[in-house]
Amino acid sequence: MEISDVLYQIDDKKQFLSEVDEIVNQRVSSKEQLNRLVDNLIRFICAYGVSFLTSEEHLLDCCLQIRNSATFKDNVDVFRSALLATLFASENIFGSDFVLYFFLVDASKDPACLHFLADMGFFPLLIDHIVRRIKLNKTNEESSCPYGLCLLVRLCRTQRISMPDLKSVSDFFMEALFLEVDLAKENEIEDHFILCILAILSLNEQFMLAGLRTNEDPGSVNGHANKVMAALMNPNIDTRSYGEGLVFTLNRENDVRVQLLILKQLFLIFTTPETYEYFYTNDLHVLMDVCIRELNNLSPESSALQYAYLQVLYPMLVNSQVRDPPHYKTVDLVHTLQAIVEPNPMSSRTIPPATEKAVEQVLSIPWLQQAN
Repeated sequence: MEISDVLYQIDDKKQFLSEVDEIVNQRVSSKEQLNRLVDNLIRFICAYGVSFLTSEEHLLDCCLQIRNSATFKDNVDVFRSALLATLFASENIFGSDFVLYFFLVDASKDPACLHFLADMGFFPLLIDHIVRRIKLNKTNEESSCPYGLCLLVRLCRTQRISMPDLKSVSDFFMEALFLEVDLAKENEIEDHFILCILAILSLNEQFMLAGLRTNEDPGSVNGHANKVMAALMNPNIDTRSYGEGLVFTLNRENDVRVQLLILKQLFLIFTTPETYEYFYTNDLHVLMDVCIRELNNLSPESSALQYAYLQVLYPMLVNSQVRDPPHYKTVDLVHTLQAIVEPNPMSSRTIPPATEKAVEQVLSIPWLQQAN
């Protein structure tokens, strides 16, 4: 019997979860029966979940109940495949959000979930799904597919996206994603603002990795432009909120992974002629303040992050507007750089050769030498 043939009288969340438990724990003896079970489960959630799964806490309870069922544990990959099928077959927004949230929960409990999704070719399907959701969001008053963007970030963090899959990132997708950044800022939805920025940064890193794999310029992939950089260079796409978000996030972010993502983006911006002057001068001054602060505060164990800051600092000082007088905080910057390479009799640490070379490169800038 299909769920659509059954009329449920449900009074509260407890009863709702009880019905979920009954559906998901039905005995199945074949893949076809399991597919039907999952289809019925999502139909039920589409029909009644909107009334009882009204918060992420409620969604989490439901997802964990499904994950803890014997049916899921005994048929993990088949269950996941069936969920994927319902995601891309259904036009129900609540149902698709639930499936995406389930995969986020599943991945947090079992990293193999993300490998499974990657092996199933999930990335281009997810891009297409997010695009469809953005097109459906006519009012622009709420976030489009936040769970899909979360999954995008998680996939990029743990997987290397293949070249064919990266080609699914269309110009429309990138333009829409930058618009999401604008809307989130305008509506003061900080969590979604940061999420959209992380999604763009994650895609930028994947394009850079793809370029390295093929010995191409990291701004392009086999003749196919890095879509993030292409958008930043496109005068018809407003990316100012994104640029402000990069500065804002780097200035307060403690997560090394996020800092490195931002620094990779900044490196491309300051080494690509079309984006040398992407930032306003005030934003560049904030970036210099952040670089000075971080280079002063980073411990010797953070040599990789220290090197990343130095890699960004040189092209910023040479190529952006801060190259022109009046120069900003030159004395502070020189003292910070000299402190990195000066011998410290109280420490036995060895300065990595790459770091020493990077410091020397920055200090060789003529107007910094004049301030020394």
